[in-house]
Amino acid sequence: MTEGTLKHAEAREIVARIEERRVVVLPDALFGQLSSVVHGVGMLLLVEKIDAGLPARVAETCVILDGVQDAGNVGSILRSAAAAGIARVFCAPGTAYAWSSKVLRSGMGAHFLLDIFEDVELGDLIARLDAPVTIPQPGGMESLNVAATAAICLFEQCRQQRG
Repeated sequence: MTEGTLKHAEAREIVARIEERRVVVLPDALFGQLSSVVHGVGMLLLVEKIDAGLPARVAETCVILDGVQDAGNVGSILRSAAAAGIARVFCAPGTAYAWSSKVLRSGMGAHFLLDIFEDVELGDLIARLDAPVTIPQPGGMESLNVAATAAICLFEQCRQQRG
């Protein structure tokens, strides 16, 4: 946490909540060198990522990311999935790391609502799909941005389920 941030009541409240943990206060300039965000809130957290392992069965709708390398797209897809009520996201090798700073920023809190599985070999999972999903594109474009495509599919599914 920066010295400047600690001047704010909200920051002091957070420190009070986590007082049993170690809180380090840094000069603003040093913190700026450590942070990858230009205009951040002046706090960095180090948390342990829990690896729960794959579920024995996947019965509900999920999102499968295979080779989505752009971190901004991964974060946007996670955000759309969480907004659409999806609980699980499976990321194949070659997909951007779901816990990278850029994915976390573009996910805007979606990580707290999702079970995210990384480096998942997707052969068995994909073999269980009933049908491929396509999006008609009468405008003549060859493809859509993957994040836009995911949002269209997720919210069309929501519309169909609500009848």
